[in-house]
Amino acid sequence: MLAEDRLFPVCTPELAQKLKRRAEPSHDVLLHDETWRDDWPDWLRAARAHSGRHRHTSDGNSGPVFSLYSLAVQAAIDGAGLLIGHEPLVETAVARGRLVQAFNFSLPSEKPLCALVSRESREDQVSRQVVQWLKQGNGSEPV
Repeated sequence: MLAEDRLFPVCTPELAQKLKRRAEPSHDVLLHDETWRDDWPDWLRAARAHSGRHRHTSDGNSGPVFSLYSLAVQAAIDGAGLLIGHEPLVETAVARGRLVQAFNFSLPSEKPLCALVSRESREDQVSRQVVQWLKQGNGSEPV
C-alpha cells in the first residue's frame, strides 16, 4: 500500500469562486478518469447523504473521460472542469494553488493506492527506491 486515499472535487481557484454557494456540481463539466469511472457517482451519492439533499441535477456520469489520471488532472488545472481528486495524487497541485477543493465534503476511499511489484522487482534496489519515493508523496524528484 502506498497511501490511504480521500476523494473530493478539485478545480481551479477561479472556478471554485463560481461554485461557492453550492453543495455539489450543477451543470458543470465533470472530468473522469477511465480507471476510476465510479468516482463521481460515488462522491455525489455520499455528499447527498451527508447533506440530507435528495434533489440532484447530475448522476455524475457525464463529461469527458481520460485514459490517464494525469491527463485529467492537467485538464482540471487548465480550467476544463471539475475532477474528483485522489488526495495523494493532487496534494502537490493543491499545495501550489493550482487546484483547490471545490466543496467541503470529502469521501474516505475504500481503496488505498497500491503499487503492484513483481517478486523479482521487490529485490531490486531501484524498484525499492521508486516505491519509497512514491510513498513519500511530496512532489519531490525520485532518488
